[in-house]
Amino acid sequence: MNPLLRTPLSLAVALALSAPVFATDAPSSAGPGPALVRLADGDHYHLRAAPFRWHIGAAEVDGFAYNGSVPGPLLVLPQGATVTIDFDNAITQPTTVHWHGLRLDYRNDGVPGVGQPAVAPGGSARYVIHAPDAGLYWYHPHVREDAQQDAGLYGNLWVVPRDASYWRPVAQEAVLMLDDIMLRDGHALPAGEHVADHALMGRFGNQLLVNGASDWTLQAQAGQTVRFWLTNVANVRPFRLDFGVPLRLVGGDNGRIGSEREIPSVDIAPAERMIVEARFDHPGRYELANATPEGRSVLGHIEVAAAPDTAADDSLRQNREVLDEAAALRARYADTPPDKTLQFDLRIDPANGDHAAMGHTTTADAGMDHSTMNHETTSGAMAGMDHAAMGHGGDAAAPAAMDHSAMNHETTSGAMAEMDHAAMGHGGDAAAPAAMDHSAMNHETTSGAMAGMDHAAMGHGGDAAAPAAMDHSTMNHETTSGAMAGMDHAAMGHGHGGHAMQAVEWEDGMGVMNAASTSANTHWILRDLATGQENMAIHWQFQRGQPVKIRLVNPADGVHPMQHPIHFHGQRFLVLTVDGKAPADTQWKDTVQVAAGSTVDILLDNSNPGEWMAHCHIGEHLTSGMMLGFSVSS
Repeated sequence: MNPLLRTPLSLAVALALSAPVFATDAPSSAGPGPALVRLADGDHYHLRAAPFRWHIGAAEVDGFAYNGSVPGPLLVLPQGATVTIDFDNAITQPTTVHWHGLRLDYRNDGVPGVGQPAVAPGGSARYVIHAPDAGLYWYHPHVREDAQQDAGLYGNLWVVPRDASYWRPVAQEAVLMLDDIMLRDGHALPAGEHVADHALMGRFGNQLLVNGASDWTLQAQAGQTVRFWLTNVANVRPFRLDFGVPLRLVGGDNGRIGSEREIPSVDIAPAERMIVEARFDHPGRYELANATPEGRSVLGHIEVAAAPDTAADDSLRQNREVLDEAAALRARYADTPPDKTLQFDLRIDPANGDHAAMGHTTTADAGMDHSTMNHETTSGAMAGMDHAAMGHGGDAAAPAAMDHSAMNHETTSGAMAEMDHAAMGHGGDAAAPAAMDHSAMNHETTSGAMAGMDHAAMGHGGDAAAPAAMDHSTMNHETTSGAMAGMDHAAMGHGHGGHAMQAVEWEDGMGVMNAASTSANTHWILRDLATGQENMAIHWQFQRGQPVKIRLVNPADGVHPMQHPIHFHGQRFLVLTVDGKAPADTQWKDTVQVAAGSTVDILLDNSNPGEWMAHCHIGEHLTSGMMLGFSVSS
């Protein structure tokens, strides 16, 4: 049995991974990547999901693959074509294939319980795929995608435009699927058996991948332009790609953007696609790096050989069709109130989770902002500390009554494994943490999210009777050693000295706490503000040809504010505004990242009748329930 996915979950969801290199009007497979498969209108193709031994550097991962490669075959078909995919499920779990971004018949969309039942192990299904729009799309499971996609089930689908001048001629094209995976001791960290783990933030991997490999390379020639087709198939990680040269942004989720522009790097959220062009003027070795505010990681290299000078088209083109469509729709809808408003929220289930002692439920009564707590450190006495998972006893309503006698201070695994009580000034030593002196701790405070925790005794200043008044000016928030290492009290919402909320979480800043959260105790929410309905209790009714303005609200004061990439199945939409301002790019999309503290207005075009869903494309958030249904009637 595959250790990456040991037991199915009935809830459906999805994501994906990587791909290769081809030429503009006649794609050809070159360099590292999957097989390239050209399909014509009316063709049939056989796709099989099966167990796969995946080599990532020196690591060996028992995963899954489509047709024996990670990523799966790059399917290339002409715009307007209809092809038939006969799918066999040879993995150990029920699964489906979702064709992400395509406006096809909903019965072929791969959502179990909506257009089809899940395909049982040993079973088969037929998908009739229609491709009305040029651009880059992808396919992946929509059952336990937090695990199945992470295990290697993903691939790209490239739709070649009817108009040969749609894209400018370039010397080379490269399709890159961006991913990460969590490796431990040379193997993949197993996914949750019955529920998704890392449900709070999503699973960030510690190994970054391009086309399923840790050592991606591309051969190019100086002075020539390469067009890169990018898909982010990571469970949660956003990428900021630096190619070492300026870039020209030319396309996105659903083909060309309205106005090309120059950018220094490219930000891409999970499930998004970006199409950029780069010219490497000089011979040499260029790094492809993920260069975020948290650091720089090299993903691969572009080896550029000397070549005769060639003329290059450096113009910034416009797509009048997209610009004119968008202008007409903005003129009509920009100043109208939203038809629907979705607010994002998080509910922690005290009965099922390690977070019970935190007093978290939803945004309305969250007393402590864990979104900015730094639990990610791996050194020092407080490294990885998860107060919620300590087994203190008591409940969310009365954390002051927690029973320290029931605490397991001796465990070497689980949420308490990385916590050194000896260095916290509790007394005792690392070898005998049970002997720590709780008498110095104030567990009698009966109000606030930090009830029962004596910050005064921790050297914060203030006193036990007034922890809110503690003097943060004397706190050492920067230390990387000692009892307080890795714990950012200033950012905990205590007041004085609080750190700013991150609009985008580039890395896992909550370490053990995130790992301990599951889809059984951590419930991400889409809430319709007009009705109060949540997640799959929502089923909107729309009419074909009648666009709908939807406001997506991601509050800054939530239990855990973080970004959410929101995906709508079967349709396309325009982003009208981000925090009240027009976006930098005019384009049709199917996925939009909503940063923490942001409000995004989109216009759903409702061009494709059927039964559909919308959801957060962080795999663990989807598995935890962050999805809704809608129908478009003809």
